[in-house]
Amino acid sequence: MDLLQGYESATSDDTPSPPRLKRKAASSLAHAIALPTPNAAAYQPKRRAVARAPSSAPTERPPLPALLDADAAPPAAESSDASVPSRELQRWRARYRVNCVRWNPQFPALLATAGMSATMHIYDAFRAACKRQLDGLHTDAIKDVQWALDGRSLVSASYDHTLVHVDVETMQARATYAGAHRFTALAMHPSDMHLVLAGDDAGYVVCWDMRANTVRALQQTCGEVHALAFLPKTASAESRTQFLSSSTVTKTSAADKAVAVWDFSSGALIKQCIYSQGYTCSSISVHPTAPYLALQSHGNYMATVSTRSLKLSKTRYEGHTSQGYGIHCSFNATGALLASGDVHGHVFVYASQRPRVLFSARPHTNVCMAVECHPRYPHVLATGGWDNIVTVWT
Repeated sequence: MDLLQGYESATSDDTPSPPRLKRKAASSLAHAIALPTPNAAAYQPKRRAVARAPSSAPTERPPLPALLDADAAPPAAESSDASVPSRELQRWRARYRVNCVRWNPQFPALLATAGMSATMHIYDAFRAACKRQLDGLHTDAIKDVQWALDGRSLVSASYDHTLVHVDVETMQARATYAGAHRFTALAMHPSDMHLVLAGDDAGYVVCWDMRANTVRALQQTCGEVHALAFLPKTASAESRTQFLSSSTVTKTSAADKAVAVWDFSSGALIKQCIYSQGYTCSSISVHPTAPYLALQSHGNYMATVSTRSLKLSKTRYEGHTSQGYGIHCSFNATGALLASGDVHGHVFVYASQRPRVLFSARPHTNVCMAVECHPRYPHVLATGGWDNIVTVWT
């Protein structure tokens, strides 16, 4: 038995051990997992990946929306058959107390607004849509604005002692004039679109040539200039060279000098003692066809003056209250209506032939400073107040 056991052990030592089994390849697995294709950019260094990223093209500023469209007609105003504006068509809130509203003479839907801010706005008034916001032209409140005769630019008078002629399409200033006092009133020349009259709070009236950017000083009035207006053709053969100025009554002895007529060419005083009631007149509106004009008096009425004889008439328009505020008045396109603001926020519409109130409403909760009848549509007017509200009526 021992020999057999020794033989078995000897044989097991001499026999080589079988080779170790190798692992099967991964491709032979029954359930192979498909991995996603690696992204080469993900394995790049961060700085290199950022450097090789495609650069974004510079974004261009979108073009300004079309502003001056001569074919844009206000359907609401054309379709209205009302003879007196009595329905509020639009209402929107401005960003400032409104001092003036001005209709464009060539593009009937555009309305310019300005007030106790350095910013002006141009609206599509019949849709209450802001088309332009004119910033960076002034540094103080704006007292008055006037459209140029072609309707493509406007002039603004500000308390920062400057006049600015701005292109409303490009919103760029064409010319700027810096004076010594605060400008308070404007009047565009009726035939030369490059000339504008400007009055200031020191009583000076200047003529600014916007094309040559030159200024011609005219005579000084008795006080702060509130309103300027050229006399119509019906006044005289030289009516285009005559204008009217309204100033603050500084003392009782100077009351007859508050409203005066001047020669535009020479700057000479033609006539004073036109309105000697002792009240300051804050606004002038010339009748479009008849030979007379209206003066907004601080005595809570509107007086009338003949443009032929330059004398005060007996006709008065009473019913509204001004109480010393610079409230505007305005004749409509036919001259049949005369509109006025009110210190309590009312708007009054009078019959011009017979001084009686045809319509009144209260669109504002504060002073209704600005009232402007449309130059083309006789039954449309706009108002602006110190409650930051602008309204359009038809």
